[in-house]
Amino acid sequence: MKISEKIGYGLGDTASNLVFQTLMIFSTYFYTEVFGLSVYLVGFLLIIVHSIDGLSTFFIGFLVDRTNTRWGKFRPYILWFCFPLAFFSCLAFTTPDFTELGKFSYALVTLVLLTITYSLLNIPYCALAGYLTQSPQQRISLQSYRFSLAMLGGLMISAFMIPMVEWLGAGDEQQGFQLAMIVLSSLGLVFFLICFYTTRERVANEHMSHGSLKQNLSWILSNPECRFIAFICFLILLAIVIRNSVTLFYVGYYLDMSAQSSLFLSVGMIGSIIGSFSTQHFSKYIGQLGLYRTALMVCALISCANYWVLQDQFYLALVFNFGLSFFLQMGSPILWSMLADVADYAEEQSKIHLTGAVYSVSQVSMKLGIALGGGLSAWSLGMFGYQADSVQTETSLHGILIVYTIFPAVLLAFIAYLLKFYKLSIK
Repeated sequence: MKISEKIGYGLGDTASNLVFQTLMIFSTYFYTEVFGLSVYLVGFLLIIVHSIDGLSTFFIGFLVDRTNTRWGKFRPYILWFCFPLAFFSCLAFTTPDFTELGKFSYALVTLVLLTITYSLLNIPYCALAGYLTQSPQQRISLQSYRFSLAMLGGLMISAFMIPMVEWLGAGDEQQGFQLAMIVLSSLGLVFFLICFYTTRERVANEHMSHGSLKQNLSWILSNPECRFIAFICFLILLAIVIRNSVTLFYVGYYLDMSAQSSLFLSVGMIGSIIGSFSTQHFSKYIGQLGLYRTALMVCALISCANYWVLQDQFYLALVFNFGLSFFLQMGSPILWSMLADVADYAEEQSKIHLTGAVYSVSQVSMKLGIALGGGLSAWSLGMFGYQADSVQTETSLHGILIVYTIFPAVLLAFIAYLLKFYKLSIK
């Protein structure tokens, strides 16, 4: 594959992360501090939205596996849904002048439209990688480019979202978020179009048949490798979302450094970008699976150590944020390479088109992790006594610390342990 095609494909995830990272980092903050919902309603909102999105994902994968156009099987979805995604992204971060019930209903509808549209674009985008090349080495290289550029999207959100909100809103955060999303969505639209026009599907599996939705799901859910990778996807997103959802609360309330929030987020994203590029190098020494397990254990240890960082030790917390982001993102290209291998294995064993279905099941797992992670983080803050836009008690501050450090550490260590049971050899 040419480097230009790898970059073009990666820009698709830059665009995706302009939406995804905004949702991961800012959803809880936006809907409590800016939009005006209670922390408990936000918990219910996130669980309902991502659960609906997760259920729809089954049907999206089934649809994708039956798509055949002059542009290929997966690429057309990038072209068809990049415009609606930009539109719904702007609507979701617009604050209407409604009652709390009206606001909740508005947020529910716009977020469901946004997340389903995102899935209609992102599931084919993710599956596309397996059809650009069959070379295991090229797949790892492609995923490294992809995740490095994905984190570039995250870096743009981390570095520029808060300053853009302040500048465009001129003190009005509601207007600031709306205008910032208009700018970022427009940029993402350009990146999606570049992705569409610079990639080509080369791998063809025309000899395979199409099963029914019931047959596809039955085969995947009865296969231990597919179930295993789906469970890993669920756990990893659960850990990431719990941590990301409370990051701004940790910086703004626990460390009392809200003015440095952009710096804190940006340093983490820089660590993620470097980690993505490091995967191929370090995997030469201990193998991909060994590297993934090691990286997750290091992340768990860093997260535990972060619990003991004092409230006046901002720069030590910054270092830990960089380190955890570096090692966590080092494993992401490996996880997606594992997914491609599982999809290949599924099609080889079943002799039917299952790539879209495998990716849709993994995405369902991820979205359930996102749903539960968003809900648990919001409800945990409420249980510890968090009050929006108020001086926090010692109990609520300690709660923010526990959710930010201990919860993710336990999950990451558990995932590292589970990976010892992964049976497919990573090519």
